[in-house]
Amino acid sequence: MKVNFKNLNRLLFSILLLLVFIPLNIFAADPPPIKYPVGGDPMAYYEIHPVIYKTWGDNYNFDPDRIKIDAKKVSDEDQLFKEFKEKHKAEADSMMYQDEEWNCYEIYIKRGYGNIYINSKHTKDENTYNIWPEQFKMYVSRFDEKTNQFEEPKEYTKVKNDVEANDLITKGIPNYTLVQDYNSHADGRSYYVNLSLKKKYREETKDYSEEDTFRVYVFQGHPDPIPNDLLAGEYKIPLSVRYATRPGMYSMASGAVEDYGKLIVGNDGSLKLKMKFKPMVLSDAKFTGNGEPLEGHLTDLWTYNSIDDFNDFKKNMTYFSENKIYLNDSKYLKSTYTRGYYNYPEEFVIPLEYSNGKPNYESQKMFTVRVDAMGSMDPEFNLLMRHKDMVLEKVDLPSGKYEAMPLIDEKDTMNAGVKGLWENGKFKYTKEEYNKKLADSTIDNYSLLNTDIGVNPYYEVEFKDNKANLTVSYVKGVVGSDGPEEFGLVKINENKDIRYKTADGSLKPIEILEEENFTLEPAKTKYGKRITKIKLDNVPLSKLGDINQIIYLENARYAHCYDDWGDMTVDVKPGEGDDPIENMYGINSFDLKKMVLVESTTPDLNKTTLQEKINEAKAITQGKKTDEAFNTLKAAITSAEEVLNSATEQTAIDGAVTTLNKAIETFKSSPDKEAQLNKTALEAKIQEASNITQGKKSEDAFKTLKTAIEAAKSVLNSANTQDQINEALANLNSAIDAFNKSADVNVTPGASEKVYTLPVKLMHSVQDKESMGNKALVSPAKVSIKGDDVNIDLTFQGIEVPLGATKFYGHLTNLFSFKDNTTRGEAIPAEVLEQMEDKAMDGSQKQFPKVFRIKLTKAEFDNLKDNTLYVKVWVDAMDGLMGGTLGAGAQNARLVFDKSKMTEVTPGGETPTPTPTPTPNVPSREDVVDALKRYANLGGPQYTYQSNMMYVNAYNSLMSLLTKPNATDMQVKFAIDNLKAAAAGLTLDTSKPNNSGNNQGWGNNNQGWGNNNQGWGNNSGWGNNNQGWGNNNQGWGNNNQGWGNNNQGWGNNNQGWGNNSGWGNNNQNNQNNGPVTVQYEVPVEVLHAHQSGYSMANAAINHTARVEERDGKFRYSVNFHAIQRDFGGKTLTGNLTNLFIIDGSKYRADQSGNTWSWTMNGKYDRVNVAVWVDAMDEIAGKGPGGGEQNAILSFNWNNAREVGRVGGNNNNQNQQNQNQQNQQKQQNQNQQAVQNNNTNNFTDTSGHWAKTAIDYVVSKGYFAGLSNTEFGPNKSITRGQFVSVLGRMLNVNVNDYKDQNFKDVKSGMYYSPYITWANKVGIASGVGQGNFAPDKELTREEMAVMMTKFLKVSGKNLNAKGKTNAFKDEDKIQGWAKDSVKEMARLGIVSGMGDGNFAPKSSFTRAQVAQVLYNIDHN
Repeated sequence: MKVNFKNLNRLLFSILLLLVFIPLNIFAADPPPIKYPVGGDPMAYYEIHPVIYKTWGDNYNFDPDRIKIDAKKVSDEDQLFKEFKEKHKAEADSMMYQDEEWNCYEIYIKRGYGNIYINSKHTKDENTYNIWPEQFKMYVSRFDEKTNQFEEPKEYTKVKNDVEANDLITKGIPNYTLVQDYNSHADGRSYYVNLSLKKKYREETKDYSEEDTFRVYVFQGHPDPIPNDLLAGEYKIPLSVRYATRPGMYSMASGAVEDYGKLIVGNDGSLKLKMKFKPMVLSDAKFTGNGEPLEGHLTDLWTYNSIDDFNDFKKNMTYFSENKIYLNDSKYLKSTYTRGYYNYPEEFVIPLEYSNGKPNYESQKMFTVRVDAMGSMDPEFNLLMRHKDMVLEKVDLPSGKYEAMPLIDEKDTMNAGVKGLWENGKFKYTKEEYNKKLADSTIDNYSLLNTDIGVNPYYEVEFKDNKANLTVSYVKGVVGSDGPEEFGLVKINENKDIRYKTADGSLKPIEILEEENFTLEPAKTKYGKRITKIKLDNVPLSKLGDINQIIYLENARYAHCYDDWGDMTVDVKPGEGDDPIENMYGINSFDLKKMVLVESTTPDLNKTTLQEKINEAKAITQGKKTDEAFNTLKAAITSAEEVLNSATEQTAIDGAVTTLNKAIETFKSSPDKEAQLNKTALEAKIQEASNITQGKKSEDAFKTLKTAIEAAKSVLNSANTQDQINEALANLNSAIDAFNKSADVNVTPGASEKVYTLPVKLMHSVQDKESMGNKALVSPAKVSIKGDDVNIDLTFQGIEVPLGATKFYGHLTNLFSFKDNTTRGEAIPAEVLEQMEDKAMDGSQKQFPKVFRIKLTKAEFDNLKDNTLYVKVWVDAMDGLMGGTLGAGAQNARLVFDKSKMTEVTPGGETPTPTPTPTPNVPSREDVVDALKRYANLGGPQYTYQSNMMYVNAYNSLMSLLTKPNATDMQVKFAIDNLKAAAAGLTLDTSKPNNSGNNQGWGNNNQGWGNNNQGWGNNSGWGNNNQGWGNNNQGWGNNNQGWGNNNQGWGNNNQGWGNNSGWGNNNQNNQNNGPVTVQYEVPVEVLHAHQSGYSMANAAINHTARVEERDGKFRYSVNFHAIQRDFGGKTLTGNLTNLFIIDGSKYRADQSGNTWSWTMNGKYDRVNVAVWVDAMDEIAGKGPGGGEQNAILSFNWNNAREVGRVGGNNNNQNQQNQNQQNQQKQQNQNQQAVQNNNTNNFTDTSGHWAKTAIDYVVSKGYFAGLSNTEFGPNKSITRGQFVSVLGRMLNVNVNDYKDQNFKDVKSGMYYSPYITWANKVGIASGVGQGNFAPDKELTREEMAVMMTKFLKVSGKNLNAKGKTNAFKDEDKIQGWAKDSVKEMARLGIVSGMGDGNFAPKSSFTRAQVAQVLYNIDHN
């Protein structure tokens, strides 16, 4: 290649001239900018641009002192600012807990035009600007001297860099720059905003202003939604984890969430987010106490379908808990990771949809988290999905060969010709037609291609195994109206390959498919040949605007030879003098939205990974694992081999790899065979320690030793492994050694102690009556007074609680006093001085506290108001009632002393007592002692190996802190929280005999007795009726007497709304005169009367109340049903026998069957009531009303709906007549059904296996016979029949569901309203194309899915009475039905076909339906 020395000399000469004439100080550093603070906001400042400052100084001898700048933050009370906020309120992002964020700045400028800056970070790290960068919005207004007011504010567009800014400036669009720092944080949380304030050209004076006042409005706008036209596939999407309540702030949880997630777009338009969590290490001393790293892990995750759902939940959590979705379910949680013995959630796949199932394109999503290191705190965070920066990684396209358009910016005028080649979803011309046009000298080349790129727009793309291979050609034979042109690639370095970056990030050489010689000069002489066709395998997928839109080619130069106004020339990119890296040439990727399938191909299946995983599994030996675990692994291997041999799709292969990998991990983490543990040494050490006396050691040191002994006993009884036994032995040795080394105490000469007996009673915390726990308190108490210290020793015993012929036995396990003697104060645990062995609720012998000590000061004891000390009690029976968790049944009570009968036992006697000396350097030791006592003796062989291992390990870890001299508060808290979590996580091993879950506490493991109204703290209980007639999800349980049964439902048997016994005798309501009666349906809940939370009666009430408004009066009606619970081997049933309204006075509500009604003067949110429940009266043993308890009926008028208007001048005679006819028709049908439901007439049910169930459901009116004599037990049930049965079970009002949207459902058919109801509430959906298929036979797996949804809609909470073993034909159950089938089997609603199979495709018979409904009502 020749060098043009003439041009080179010209260049050197030009450079020399520049050096001679440019002043030397041009190379000096720019002078610093002038900065002016913005008053009232330390994060904002105004700056005069350095270049302008220098120009003034050099050219005009400008004096900076003449510049005048006044910048300030405008008050929120400024009238103009308030008007702006009101006008733009809809643009501002806000939530229920968070107001809109607004800021306004006013800048006065005189001869100092420049820029206003806003920095997101303050000098204090914890302070940030109150707007997140992605939601930053700005308006700007200039003061108009003519009108003497500010102009209408204009919205400015946000840009990221100067290139974007210049593009908008050329289009006349005002803008500001927001630059994010992605180096410090991946989420770009640190940013600055730069707005240039410029002079205004004044047309009348033909000059520029030198004095101006600006107003800059900034606020937090709504985040841009996810585009709704995305291609189906997977996108790598960056995530920002932000505070839920402070805009601009980022959550600490950001360290626990991977920076990128996956946005999965389905072919049906559905959206899912895949996100991963990881451990988070805290090293900051403000969190750890001493700077030692602390690792925290996510344990639980919740989300909400939408921002509105989150707001609803936050407004009233009592009513809208269904909006909070628990994600630890296997439906969402896809993988976990292990730390020690604990498994923590790792990867979730979360649907982005509204509650109706439609896609939700909101780009921010709210979460609630629970983290082990944070204890019981459940913080929330706001997750932003930054879709503008996401990258397409995978598309769901059939394998094959495609023709595709390049991915171009259609707004670029250079692409106008290429843009016109695509019409109506295909190329406008064939490739041959296009090539002919290129050779046509009458056609302008610019109308056919982008000559800056030179590529042929007919790309060839091959999709195979979800990878894209791209073939690109450069146009040839171009003549055009401007003459011939030639295009191609040449190498920058002939000895190196041209390389590109593949989808997996590696650099790979291009494959050169065609080369040709240049025929036009000067390219022919300069370069010789050109590359005209290349192939790139596995190219990144892309969408317009993302980083993969251009595929850059390393070592490639694009050459374009053409006629430039009669001069043949060649342009190259990068240029000869350009940096080949900085100015690297690239080609446009292909447009996934503009592709045409030319030829389909069958993808090759990659079976290598599965075969390797099978080989890995086969190499595993049984070792110490159980036969059951090893057989399960072998079965998984067999299943994987079947997939290997028969799979026809890669997804099946990949799924088998995942399944087998889980089976391997499950086998490895399964427990070893139970080994004989050597407990001799630990038993001997416990005996040795028990023989140690206090001697001269302090009471505190001796108490620590006793705690260590009890802790060692707990491990002795619960340990799974020898290591746990050995660790407990080491901990006990350490405790003995610490006790022996502790300092002796000095006896204070002359110190005296006086001991008294003091009569005491345990009273209800609110009402003036004894608690049932008073029977367990042994009076009098022992009171020791020494100086300013008062010790009150209280002795308790176990007591029997009679319930009819059954007696239950309970004990006090924990006792607390309160700081400042108020139940709002901190609970202070009482010390256990003495234990006793007694019969536990399950019949075994266990240790229970006998003597508790409460410590007071002399002044506190002397000044007890009304001689009353408020306490909190934990009782095993009450905990059992509330689900079995320690402290779940905690209740408040009062110790009332009779000081008039206080008697001194040792008058004048002196009993020197050692001065307690705290153990040095052991912070929070009392908390350790308390936790070790509280959670002792909980584990054992009845629990699963894994959960018991976690419990014993956590117990040993906390025990080791007893004698650790430098344990920090954070270590103590972390260890206690771990033990709490492990204790709560103890799971019964139901595979072991006599371990079905009913041997823990009073009856059912997680269900408790059903209510503790009369438990150890209510009207006759230990404390108060805080645990009233029930607790949420702990109800009496059985809906046998539910809504509308026994003709007592709304409107039946003349007891309903507006009938003979209704409000004001509404028989005349159909007359078109008199006052209007407005009917409402109002959500209602039953709350505790004396503390927050639900009453157990909440499980017995129908959660929709009916209210009628007439003449300013409101008649309320609520419906209660009986609830049932298995407890202590007995089935206990409770019925509401009386409901009293407490409204100034106390009066009984009107009763009509299960419905109770009363009249009030307005819409009340809360109504105080008293209830009588027969079971509670029986427990109290005082006859009817002896167990009366208070509660609160809470009405949610915000979500009430009007359901009808009757009477008045509404001209609704015809409508009312129709309603009455419909009601009468339904009553007649019900009566006819009852007549047909005489099961004695059925000739085909005698001796049938389901006869009991058939008799039951027919008597209930759920089912009718096919005739008076035929039930048809073995006939299949159809979809229409089944939803009708479910509707009858819930007493659905058919008049509310007259509309029918399915084409194949006739409105006159009996099942029509039930189908509308089932579809509306989400129990059943159509079969497609607007059809429901009501006469299609229902399969067993379809039934399971419908029943799962039905139970959710009905609110029925059932006990798990079935089996969790898999059915033999589980592989034949469709994926969409598997979870439902398992749930129905677990609850005992279905039990299979008797041979171990479920038969999912078999029809569901009428007898099987009857049995299912019977099982639900008798659960």
